[in-house]
Amino acid sequence: MDTCCRCDRPVGTEPVKCSCKSAVYCSTRCQNAHKKSHSSQCTVDLKKKLDELRASEGKESIAAAEALIALGDVYDDLDKLTSAKACYQDGLLIYHGKEHNPSRDERASYALHKLSTVLLRLLELDKALEHCRAARAMRQHLAGGRAGEDPHVALCLCTEGEMLAALGRYKEGIAKLEESFQVYVKIHGEMHESVASVLTCIANVLASQGKKTQAVKIFEKALKIQRKTMGDARVGVSLLALAQLYVETGSHQQALDVVAEGLIIAKRNFGSHHQITGKFMQTQASAYLHMGRLAIARSTLETALAVFRQCQSSAGHGSGGGGQAGAS
Repeated sequence: MDTCCRCDRPVGTEPVKCSCKSAVYCSTRCQNAHKKSHSSQCTVDLKKKLDELRASEGKESIAAAEALIALGDVYDDLDKLTSAKACYQDGLLIYHGKEHNPSRDERASYALHKLSTVLLRLLELDKALEHCRAARAMRQHLAGGRAGEDPHVALCLCTEGEMLAALGRYKEGIAKLEESFQVYVKIHGEMHESVASVLTCIANVLASQGKKTQAVKIFEKALKIQRKTMGDARVGVSLLALAQLYVETGSHQQALDVVAEGLIIAKRNFGSHHQITGKFMQTQASAYLHMGRLAIARSTLETALAVFRQCQSSAGHGSGGGGQAGAS
């Protein structure tokens, strides 16, 4: 069951919904109290603000471009990728029509990078890579001699590495990820969440190549950093990936140990009837199956399937549409 965006209580069978459909409340009182906080994430409010800025500042104004990018960010967070793509593209068209200055170029490089990640998820891989490289070139130009210590350059390198790997260009992808790793280490030292994120990307690429033993070692290194630098919700997601790799590499007891820890984190952060919790149970069942413990494997898998069915049912009841933002 959904929980109230303000007080975290269950919303019941008749929730109060914002017109953007992405926020639900247990009462109109909670909705009104949360209105100011929610406004920056409300697509209805953001589109209204965009229309007002277009009317007052002009359709091709920098203010309109900023509003488009802000709206694109929210659509991106909501996985409304086509709408996010349209917003970023329209914002960039405005920026490209203006004279260059460092502030505008910085915002344009941000929008280019965000657009590239959206295109990656839409599987428009060649365009995604092109935009990511353009974003990196802009960031390197802005950073000048300090490009080797710029976190935005490191982020673009990491994204570029993922894109190259998605295109099957694994060697080039790993090289970009390692370059990103070196920049982040130079900025933060090894014990930082950005370093862990790049290591996780490297491990994922190795796993996709079938180099799963190497991937496990790097996942373990990333997890060690994450335990010290991130909240346990993020650690839980990494534990799931590591547990799955342990199963695939035959380390079944290690997989069960990791799943046991991960289930505690998943239930505490997401609840017993969340997809992440179900995936931990599914991985647990797979480990039991490979160990020949068929009865407990079947029981665990049935529990996981029940969780997935409940997730699907909840998503069906709570679904709501969301339109695109037009640039016209």
